[in-house]
Parts: sequence; C-alpha cells; structure tokens
Amino acid sequence: MKRLSGFISFVLVILITIPLFAQKRLTKMTEKELKSLQKRYPRVDFSKLREMAIRQNKLWQKRHREALKKAKQKGLPIIKKLKDGKTIELQYFEGDLPIYFTPYNLIAAKTISTASVWRGPYYLSGSEINIGLWDQGKIYTSHQEFKDAKIYWKDSTNIAISIHATNVTGTMLAAGIIDSAHGMAPNAIIFAYDWYNDLSELIDFSGYINVSNHSYGSPTGWHWEVDASGSGEWVWYGDPEVSYYEDYRFGFYDERSHFIDSLTALNLYLLPVVAVGNDRSDNPGDIGTHRHAKDNDYYDDRHDGDGEKDGGYDCIPAGFATAKNTLVVGAVHDIPNGYFSSYDVVMTNMSSWGPTDDGRIKPDVVANGYDLFTTGTDSENDYDYYSGTSAAAPSVAASIALLLEKAGTSYFSSTIKAIIINTADEAGDSPGPDYKYGWGLMNTQKAIELIDQDQIEGWGSHIKEYQYSGPVEFHIQAEGEVRVTICWADPAADISNASVDPTDRKLVNDIDARLIADDGSGTFFPYILDPGNPSAPADTGDNSIDNVEHIYAYSTSPTYTLKISDKGITGYQWISIVVSGGHFYIPEEEPPVQDVFYQVTLDQQLSDGNSVGQLQIWDYSLDSWSEPFYVPNTVRVDSTDPYLTSKSSSAIYSEQKFNRWEAKDTTSEFSWETFIIREDQNIISKFEKIGKATFLKFKLISANSETDGEIYFKDPWIIDTTDPSYYYINQDDPHPNKPRGYRNKGMKNADFDTLFLPATLDQNPPRKGVFLNQGITPQGQWAPPYYTVRVPQEQVFPFHNEDIIWYFQGWEGDNVSFQNASQNETAVVFQADGAEARAVYKGHLASNSSLAIRANNGRKIVSDDVGNYHLVYEDNGEIYYTFSSNGIDWSADERVSDGHGNNRYPSIAIGAANKYHIVWQKFNGWNAYEIRYKR
Repeated sequence: MKRLSGFISFVLVILITIPLFAQKRLTKMTEKELKSLQKRYPRVDFSKLREMAIRQNKLWQKRHREALKKAKQKGLPIIKKLKDGKTIELQYFEGDLPIYFTPYNLIAAKTISTASVWRGPYYLSGSEINIGLWDQGKIYTSHQEFKDAKIYWKDSTNIAISIHATNVTGTMLAAGIIDSAHGMAPNAIIFAYDWYNDLSELIDFSGYINVSNHSYGSPTGWHWEVDASGSGEWVWYGDPEVSYYEDYRFGFYDERSHFIDSLTALNLYLLPVVAVGNDRSDNPGDIGTHRHAKDNDYYDDRHDGDGEKDGGYDCIPAGFATAKNTLVVGAVHDIPNGYFSSYDVVMTNMSSWGPTDDGRIKPDVVANGYDLFTTGTDSENDYDYYSGTSAAAPSVAASIALLLEKAGTSYFSSTIKAIIINTADEAGDSPGPDYKYGWGLMNTQKAIELIDQDQIEGWGSHIKEYQYSGPVEFHIQAEGEVRVTICWADPAADISNASVDPTDRKLVNDIDARLIADDGSGTFFPYILDPGNPSAPADTGDNSIDNVEHIYAYSTSPTYTLKISDKGITGYQWISIVVSGGHFYIPEEEPPVQDVFYQVTLDQQLSDGNSVGQLQIWDYSLDSWSEPFYVPNTVRVDSTDPYLTSKSSSAIYSEQKFNRWEAKDTTSEFSWETFIIREDQNIISKFEKIGKATFLKFKLISANSETDGEIYFKDPWIIDTTDPSYYYINQDDPHPNKPRGYRNKGMKNADFDTLFLPATLDQNPPRKGVFLNQGITPQGQWAPPYYTVRVPQEQVFPFHNEDIIWYFQGWEGDNVSFQNASQNETAVVFQADGAEARAVYKGHLASNSSLAIRANNGRKIVSDDVGNYHLVYEDNGEIYYTFSSNGIDWSADERVSDGHGNNRYPSIAIGAANKYHIVWQKFNGWNAYEIRYKR
C-alpha cells in the first residue's frame, strides 16, 4: 500500500553547513549574499525583512531617545538595580506609560525527556544548530561549563556580565562538567544580544537562526522590588487612566505582539520561544501606600492582585507572550524520575495562566522552571539555583535545537510547534488543553521519535507542510490512537484599543480541521476552551480562536479522512499538519469517470449588478490567454482536470474598478485567480465605485499655508504588479506553465508608497482611483481592507528663510474618516469625490508673526533644581510647552491649551519636586476672560 501523499513536494533545507555570510546582519549583506540566502530559503522574502529591520531600528532608536528625555522630565528611573543582580530597564513609552523590561525569574532535562535523546539511538546534542538569545546582558563565558561552547556575542561591547543571561545559557549549553548542570543542547551555537532594540535585531539576524529565546518581558500589574541596599517595596505598573483595579496589559495583544506576528508570518522558519511570565502570585492585598511606576509617586489606592478577580487566570503580560506565532512556555516543578502520568506535573505558584483577552490558549506548553541548577557568575566553577518561567523557556528552546538536528531540515516554525503540541504529555486535571498547562508538558523524546518515524517511512508520511488555498482532504491509515495537529503562522492582527479584557478576535485566517472515521463511527472535532469559564475542562467543537487545532480520535476505524477548510482567507496560507498514531496514505482510486464537464458561467459586474466589459481565461493546452470575450459567457471545464484560471479587466468602467472575485465558497482580491471547479457554478469579477480624485496634503500651523513634502500611502488594490513576490502559486494545480505576474497585491501584502505632495489619487495609473467608503461596514465599524496614510512624526520644512523642525499634530480633512486621527499612521476612508486628507504639523517654537519665528510670542523660561529648562509660549492662540536638558536640544512642543484658540500671556513656575506649573489667560467673549492652569 502506498504511504506517501502526492499532494505536495517537500523542500529540504540543510542547516548543518550555513555559509559565513549568513551570520551577517541582513542590513549588512550585499545583494549577492542576499540572493544566495534567498535561494537557500525560498519561502522567505529577505528583502522585505531587511526593509522591516531598517524601519524598526529607526523607530526604536527614536522612541528610546524620547523615552530617556521623558523619564528625566517626569523623574522616572531609567534603570532599577535589584538585590539579586537583576535589573529593570526602561525601553520606551506607550503614551504616558513607561515600558520596562525585566528577567522572568523568581533537574530540567529529565522532566521533558530531553536526556533520553542524548544517548543511543539518537545521540543528539544540538550540533551546529543556531539559537538566538536575547537577554539582560553578556554571558560569563569563562565558566568551566562553557570552555568548549560556541557562544558569540553580537551586540555592543560595553555591556555588563548578566547573572540571568548566564543562568539561561547554562540551561541551554552547559557541557555537564557537573552532571546535574548539563545543558539541553551543549553543542548548539548561541548568538547572544542584550534586550535593547531586540525587535530590529531579531529581524536583522533572522537569516541564520531558527529558534530564539526570550526569558524576559515587561513588569505588569504588581511587582515586588528589592533594591541593591536590600530595601523592598511593591510597585504597581498598571495605567490608572485605563483602570484603577487591573493592569489592562494582562492578556492584551499589543504593539510587540503585532510585531512578532508580522515577522514570523514573513519568516516562516523563525520560532521565538518565550517565557510566559511569573505574575500569578503577585498579590500584596490591602498594603496601603505603594509606588506607581507611571510617575514614580506614592499612592494609597487599591488594585486587584494579578489574576485575583479571575481565580488566578488572565495574568499573562502583553508582548511576545500574547502573540499567536510564538511558543510560550510555563513553569512546573521538576520531575526527577521522568513523566509517568498527568499527576506528576505540578504547577509552580508563580507561572502565569491564560487565556489571552481574545480567548487563545496560552501558555502553549510547560517545562521545569523550579530550582534549576546551572551556571553562575562569581567564578569559573560557581553554580546557581534559579526558578521562574525564565528557566523553563530555555529548556524548550534548546530542546528544539535537538529536533532540528534530528530533522536535518529547516522545518517551518509552525511545524516544530505542531510536533511539540502533538507529542506533549498530558497535564492538568482533565484531558486536552487548559489555560494553566497549555497543551501539556513538552516531551522531547516523543517529538524526536515522530520525526524519526517520518524519515524512516518517507518524508510526508507523518509531517506535512502544505500550501493551503481552499478545502482539501487527506487520508490517514490508523496505527493506534490517532492524533492530528494543524498549525500555521497567522498574519498579524490589529492592536486592540487600551482597555481591560477586549475580546476582539485576533485570528486572521480561520482554518478548520475535521477528522472523519471512514467506517462511519463519527466525526471528530478539535479541542476548544471557554474563555468565559477558564477553569472548565476542554470540550470539542469549532475552534475560531486559535491558530492551532488538535484532534484526538477515539474510534477503532482503520482509516480516516482529514478535511481542512476555512471561513475565509486571503490568497494562500502555509499550514503544518502532524499525525501520530497513523500515517498519510493514498487510497486505491476508482476508475475515472470519462467525459464529464462542468458548466461555468463567467461574469464581470458593476456594483449595481450590470454586466460589463470582457474577460479572458488561460488555455492550458496552449499555455496562453484566450482571446477576450464579452460577459456573461459559459465555458466547459473537464472534471478530470478541474482548473480554470481567469483574468479580470483592469480597465475602469463607469467610475468603477475591479474589487474582488466572487465564487462558490471563496473570494479573492487577486486580479487573476485559479479556481478549482467541483460543480456547475457562477464566477463573477465584481467592480466597485471609486472617487474621481482624492487628495493628500500637509497643513502647517502658524505658517498658515500648505507645503510640498513626502507622504506615504498604502493602497491594497494596486492592479497589475509584476513583482514576483506577489505571485500566488496554487500547489494543487498540476499545470507547470501556469501564468505568472499581473496580480493584484491584495490587502495583506500592500506596501507603503512614497508620494510627493500635493498628491492626487485619481483614475490614472498606477492606483486608478480609490474605492469610496472602502473599509467601514454597514454598521459603521472599521474593517479591512482599507487604505492607510502615514507621515513622519517630525519633518524639516523651510519657513522664513530658516529650516525648522515641524511636529505632527494630527489628521484633518474633508469627506474623509480616520481610524485614529491622532496617530501618524492611520487607516483612512474616502467618502466622496474630491475628498481631502491633510497631515497637520506644528513648527518648533514658531510664532504667528510674519517677521520672526523665535520672537514676539511671549516666551517664558525657567530652570529647575537639576538644570533642566522649561519653556512656554503662545502661538496662533494656543499655549505650548517644551523641555530641554541643555538649552539646545528641545522636546517636541506639547499643546497645553484646549485647541480652540484665544489663549495668550502664558507664565511658568517650578514647584516642589521640580514639577512645573503653567497659567495663562483665556478670552471667552466680549470682555470675558478666565485664568487657565496646567500642572
């Protein structure tokens, strides 16, 4: 009997001989080196990753500089040194909320069965597998456990040795000079960085690492801090402007979550392993006076303990741990004699529990995170015990290096994740996943055995990587208790508005798996959890929340049919499919039915339903497009070769242009598309209305004029691109000469284009107009796809013969709606012909006088006790504040008045604790004045 599916061809990428150039930053590679790397990893667009790294680095550098100034202005600490040598370090601000990083701290190999694969028959050690490590600081490489270790420091040289980074590295790479300190993968290679600017570095070095470890995150909710002198106190890191009771960032999908999902959806081979956090035991009760991290002042208000109101659930800090495509690890107690039953797995008292705010299962798995014995920093033979999810994550990350070593191939990150979940040991009180232990305790040995089985029985017999674009079936021969896991790197979701427990769903591509017993004994659904009742046991049903679906079949059927479908995706999605207790096979085929044809009616319609223009279809026998034909028109498709490729017109008809294809069970935004025909049906190219002309402009406050400059516009509907990165290849289609090029970019892959102002978006190439009211539902809600505008936060424009820095204030316009008019990047909807969107800028210290810029505006300046300068002035009827530490470099002007004009005569004074106080006069009508105050 055949055992290998013929649905896909499996691409092997050997990791053992990685070229030297691949250890460069992407941003430092030559075009030749980049092309060579691209050839090695054909599924990854490294050019896009390089652009992403450059943008992220510039953003982080700017935000970090601003954070240092803002912290000094507010009197907030930049680094807090703790008694145990750990630190809490400021990274950036989210609004007025400071975001810090801290290590997630409070005989691992046996617990997750990694020690079993160090010996025969596998003899695995992680040899030549690259691991990226981002942590607090440098590793103490002089330790005796690291004498032969391959550890490369890739960051700034003036970084101090870190106890935490050394502990983590020992868990991964320790040679085992002392047996109980043996690392998981002693022959792996570590490329190490500090945690500053981790996002851009992770992109920049992602060309040669397949797994990275992140045992740190942002302090969230309550945090007990003991400083270097031994004095301890509780600090609350929540934002009282959002909620006085709970830190809204627990379970929250934030900017870092969005970023890491964006990166991993581009680089399908990168799997970040993340500590889930140690917040569940943080509950000081009614302690009275305590410090708020937001302003470093003391308060006597009351906040819930972390996870208190949810019975210990919902206490995972926002960031990498709440992303979809990471592998998030919780901490359990050691199991020195190895796993025998779920009762052996005992939860620690600090490991954070899910769900995420939208109900996803996190953590993904658990590992030992209590009293790990590992390398210290006091001397070459110093050892430490350390606990926390910081200890659990590197156990898993380094064990993944063993999986990659055994595979000898660069599996997708979703494949590694699916293998780990499929082979995890049961943990918790009930079968299936839960929000405490995730999918269970990682079992490295079972994962290695499954990979070994796939290699022995033939690639693709148990592990598949499949380019999904529509419903598909696979056949499985049972060998025991069948378990199926599908997983995919889901595209990044929109960031939620700051609030407690927002439930907006983060799953973008909702793909479904069903396992049907061929003997008629039942259909088996994936496990699901109820976020509204997080302690309830897992059930089975339709999972529309997670990008992982795991099915357990408990029937005795000899064969099964695995059906995979979706509730709507854009283009295609690579998915990983893993089967244990059975293997894929191709059943004996029935004789084909001859001379059966489907009738397909092709049409092209305006928004009112009227047919218009001409279409073309691809003639597979001639490998060329057919002659254009008027619509509607009916064609025949052979049921034995049921593929039809049609190309929509790119012309504009009656102020309308192509929007999408509509067909049975599928839609597509590509201007040409291949349809798999299963029955007689209609396929329609839908056109929608566009504006005759829309405009993008700048408006300069005080200059009272518009200006030239650059603005960035994302049009998800640009038609007829020949960029090969936008080709859509349907791997089900057996025809090798399918047409290439001339594809609509599609909403998810659209790029920002640079436009020179004033810019007109009319019916001429390349945009051919913008759709009116595209992006708002009939209920008035924002929904993609939509257009997006972006401008820099600051720009230099000449004014009165002087180059002045102008700062972004917000968006305004005519016949437009902005999703967030206060942000420099926002979705925008054009509502009528002639709509106009304007980016409003304010010049630094500019006056409303035509004779001067830095005079005649009533400037008042004071100095505080530490030498900082605080300045206020009036400009165009508004009062502005700016700050400088040296009298030369000034912060962006902050408007302190209400924005309605008629303000003047500002004055400023410095009070206690260097707090500034501003007063000014507000004119409210005929001889009516009032004094306004701002602290």
